[in-house]
Amino acid sequence: MLMLWLFATAWLVLLVSQAAFALLNRDLFSIERGEGIRIVWGNMKFAASIVAFCMWPTLLAGVIVSVCKRGMPVLRCLYGASMGLMLAANVIDTSYYRWTFRRMTWDIFSYASTNFSGGWGALIVQFLHDFWAYFLLYFALLALLLWMAQLLKYRPSAPFKTGWWIASIVLMTAVNITLQRGGFINQHKPLRVVDANRYASSGNTALVLNSPFSIIRSKGHTGHLQPVTFFDDEAQLDACFTPRHLPIVLDSVVSLGTPDDGGKRTAIDGANRPNIVLIILESVGEEYVGYLNQNRGPSYTPFIDSLCQHATVVQGFANGKRSIESVPSLLSGIPSLMEEAYITSPYAQNQVTALPLALRRHGYSTAFYHGAYNGSMNFDSYVRGIGIDEYYGMDEYNNPEVNTEGANEGDFDGTWGIFDEPFLQFVARHIGRTSRQPFFATLYTISSHHPYTIPSQYKGRFPKGPQPIIEPVGYTDMALQRFFATASTMPWFENTLFIITADHASQPVDSYYKGGIGQFAVPMILYWPRHTLWVPESVANPQGTGLRSSRVMQHADLYPTLVDLLALPDTCFAFGHSLFDPDGSFHIAYLGNDTYQLTQQNETTSFHLTDNIIPPLAKAIMQQYTHRLIENRLK
Repeated sequence: MLMLWLFATAWLVLLVSQAAFALLNRDLFSIERGEGIRIVWGNMKFAASIVAFCMWPTLLAGVIVSVCKRGMPVLRCLYGASMGLMLAANVIDTSYYRWTFRRMTWDIFSYASTNFSGGWGALIVQFLHDFWAYFLLYFALLALLLWMAQLLKYRPSAPFKTGWWIASIVLMTAVNITLQRGGFINQHKPLRVVDANRYASSGNTALVLNSPFSIIRSKGHTGHLQPVTFFDDEAQLDACFTPRHLPIVLDSVVSLGTPDDGGKRTAIDGANRPNIVLIILESVGEEYVGYLNQNRGPSYTPFIDSLCQHATVVQGFANGKRSIESVPSLLSGIPSLMEEAYITSPYAQNQVTALPLALRRHGYSTAFYHGAYNGSMNFDSYVRGIGIDEYYGMDEYNNPEVNTEGANEGDFDGTWGIFDEPFLQFVARHIGRTSRQPFFATLYTISSHHPYTIPSQYKGRFPKGPQPIIEPVGYTDMALQRFFATASTMPWFENTLFIITADHASQPVDSYYKGGIGQFAVPMILYWPRHTLWVPESVANPQGTGLRSSRVMQHADLYPTLVDLLALPDTCFAFGHSLFDPDGSFHIAYLGNDTYQLTQQNETTSFHLTDNIIPPLAKAIMQQYTHRLIENRLK
């Protein structure tokens, strides 16, 4: 009973400090209608998680007290110290947030010691001088905590009973772990900073998070960046590379019919913007697509090959090698140029511009479909924070109110989620039924992933090839064909631009795809039924029904490219270039072990940030990247 009371006390006082944070920073937030309840609920959940974490010393002391019938002063000291530190972090950040616009993370300790003259001592003195009122707030909260904690007095229980003691320990441990995780039933992974996006828009996630949670959850992460400075002059830096992109006005970008029909090329504007469907294929690298691999191997994707004949195809490259790195690159223009994926890094709560946010401002409805279990790679949390209105995962697929055609038991692949064929059929039917036009929908497949299973009825139908991934790639290609067959019967189909790429390449066969730029090669296909999309440096394919461009388009280029293509009058931030930018393009990626790779004008260079000779463009990109992420300047 005492442990429960101590937990409730700390939880309530932390919530009071959260209320103080919201009140004192209220001018920095704009809460949408109906968002407040979600924020309060998320706030309570994150507060319970960090209090449970900080309760471990008190729980261990409680075990000793319950056995020895003594030691209460030690227990109360441990409780006061741990909860006092927890409150201190939250109160300090109540003022510090106004400079960073994000909750503190573990790197605050190294940042304070290396970026403030005199280190922590000088910082505390300066803080006391400038923000003495926050010290009063802290001591008031601490006094409230200690006063409430002593209201329930400890009374020794009956003689010690081993069975009761063990059961109590097991129960307390189970409850504590559950609270730290944020639950088990709907929380497949422990709460992370990015999960705050489930309860608030990107600009309001600080109202859901608390600072001790943010600090503890980022401890030990390898995603902390160190700022690098190669250019002292800001104008010179921006001239070499800036992530700030002004829209380019295009007056002849699309025509009806095939390239040789002679149709008049026109611009896209607010009156004729198409729907956008972004299809991200799991692990389907360029090498597996015969139309794209330049005779480096056979084709395992007959349908994608046929679609390329009627589409605009460019040289596509992923910015990473992991699935979790693809979504921020594609939707936010932010590649993971660090050891840790951006989504799980301390910078995931940064305020950013993003493609879904931009499209939503201009009348698009937005949705994200991923056949995996909800919570996979934290995509559901991340995309909600960048402007996605609706997320549909395995939970929604299995919900008869959402998937009115119903789910079958055999649709689950036994590991990751729903097989591609049934899930893509659900998406094709669901988009047209629920999405208001114009819409932006992202569709992420899962079947071409280890352990490479396909439905039993398709065993032996697709080539196995030299790698185990080849058979499920063939299955995904067939599922994509069926998706387009169903989508083509929908009234929205002909007014929809389909963009097909892959999250990353996988299991290479040819040497070109095993290193250098080839290891990042993925499809980049722009298909608008009954239309030709004209891009720079493109020529008609031999059949004359589509275009092929020598332009390079990395994942981080998608956001600025669509801003230009759709004539969105917005400035966007992305670590890439628009496909229509006359200055050309590049590709950059992090290879691990502090090694980066830049490809520009067909030259690929690997480098370390400490090298004496680094390409000027690489210097500019890395300086912009490290400083802007650390300083939260991507908006």
